[in-house]
Amino acid sequence: MTRRVRGGFTLIELLVVVSIVALLLGILLPSLKGARGGAKRVACGANLRGIGQALRGYLNESNDILPVVAYLPSLPGEGPPRPSLPDTLRPYLEKDSSAQIADMEVFRCPADTPGVTDRGAPNENKSFFETEGTSYQFNTRLYWFMRDQASSDPWLVKPTSLYNFVRNPDIVQMLGGQPTEQEIWLIRDYAAFHGGPKANRPINFLYIDGHVADLER
Repeated sequence: MTRRVRGGFTLIELLVVVSIVALLLGILLPSLKGARGGAKRVACGANLRGIGQALRGYLNESNDILPVVAYLPSLPGEGPPRPSLPDTLRPYLEKDSSAQIADMEVFRCPADTPGVTDRGAPNENKSFFETEGTSYQFNTRLYWFMRDQASSDPWLVKPTSLYNFVRNPDIVQMLGGQPTEQEIWLIRDYAAFHGGPKANRPINFLYIDGHVADLER
């Protein structure tokens, strides 16, 4: 009797294998993409915590007086020029011994990439880190409550301590009660960088008490 030697896979077997591989890729790729997006968001939150440590160092030396920084340093604004957030906090990052925040890369959110957000001229298709030197913005809305009420110029900011700001009657009225340090954010992502449906993308916020979360958590 002669023995038949099989030469290889049949076409049908190859198609079955290719179909199974394609199915597995279809299942795994979204999970891998979600895992990468989650890792970027965790890294972004860690950056905010590091920036919060530097801000605490600033407040310790300024007797708790909040800094006045530019909202978008790349664009000319009204009133006198203001320093950027990285320029303001740079000395306090350099004083920190932690390797995590010793480098100015702490101001770059990994998810802040060119084209991820729609931006107008002259910053089309550029990341915020490229144009502003930071992926994070200070809560410049606080300045409305800090401005000198006796002045006709709303850009003349009255120095205000963080302690007094939390107890500002305008803030109390806006929030409908005495605010806590867990309710008022100081620094956040410039835009919704992170994954998910565009209308529901999360944004990381750094709150006064030092915790990082989005507005829903």
